[in-house]
Amino acid sequence: MGGPFIALTEGADRLWHSLQQAYLNRGRRSRWIVRIASLAVAVLAVTQLIPTLAEESTPPPNESVAAAEVNQGDSVVVLSASDDLASNGDNSAVSSGQDTQVTYSTLETETALQAPPIVLSSNQSISSRIPAVIKVDPRSVTALLPSIAVAGEETLLLCIRGEGLRFDGSSKGFVDDVVEEDFIADGDLTGSLRISGGYDRVVAYLNSEGGLRIWSNNGVVAGKALSISAVALTGVSVEPDFCGQGRSQYVEVRAIGLGMNTKKGGVRLN
Repeated sequence: MGGPFIALTEGADRLWHSLQQAYLNRGRRSRWIVRIASLAVAVLAVTQLIPTLAEESTPPPNESVAAAEVNQGDSVVVLSASDDLASNGDNSAVSSGQDTQVTYSTLETETALQAPPIVLSSNQSISSRIPAVIKVDPRSVTALLPSIAVAGEETLLLCIRGEGLRFDGSSKGFVDDVVEEDFIADGDLTGSLRISGGYDRVVAYLNSEGGLRIWSNNGVVAGKALSISAVALTGVSVEPDFCGQGRSQYVEVRAIGLGMNTKKGGVRLN
């Protein structure tokens, strides 16, 4: 109830006092007329008041009187009984014209699936065929490591290091670093080359184009040495910390028998 009811009450009160005053100042016939008019005013007031009260106490259509308890982070969607989502479900408890409240949770729980850490394999059985000595021309600044063979059952990490040297694998003269899900090559054309993956692919990377090319950073390559470490891991990794935990083999670069002062005798032609 609000303004309409108060205004109607005040108007009726003023009219009643006016009629009462007129009633006192009139004769018997006039008094009957006043009584009839008062009764009409009362009937009019009742007929106007009842619809007003009913209108104000009735909630708007499709509006829920009781608020549903909704958890924080939920989205509430009110569907009419005629909507597709409501009609596709079980509507046996929903009458025509009644709304259905459906709550969809917007809270998402993300479960971080972390892969197990890569560690040394329990099976370090690795067979290899790597030359212990490479012979080169004493004036050469490069050497070629002949094709090698490495075999095993786990994921392999091969670490090649040398002081004052650079190593060139795969395509010669280009930096061939590779990062893939099952194969990584890091440090090509540097003094620390690390290759990890399946045995066949690691060996193919090193043996490409005749073998691993070894470059000297200063002076001739003869007299320098390199180490090759083979480590079996549980997954692909080129972390340097693993390199010192495998079996290492050293390769020495030596000059062939001819020295810089070697003299050749003349050949006489007939």
